[in-house]
Amino acid sequence: MARWKGTTTQRGLGAAWQRKSERMRKAMPEGHPCARCGAPMYKHQLIELDHLIPRRLGGHDGPVALAHRYCNRRAGAILRNKLYAGRPRTQARTLNRW
Repeated sequence: MARWKGTTTQRGLGAAWQRKSERMRKAMPEGHPCARCGAPMYKHQLIELDHLIPRRLGGHDGPVALAHRYCNRRAGAILRNKLYAGRPRTQARTLNRW
């Protein structure tokens, strides 16, 4: 069963969040360190606004910082795997056969 994703506004990432993200990316100096990996970030790279306290753990309005898109999404995937580790699957996987 696919997880519910919702719109960006429903997930708390609507127009206000996107404006804040854009402002921070424009104000970022070249070579600023990533909040996750510490490597320098440059304007031509994919950069996202990252919740330092994950939203799943109550960090909706908490502190934010800029991070590489890869680093931000990797951190989210790692957290999701830790939170759901050991839970039984509700649906059996089926193979698509031709």
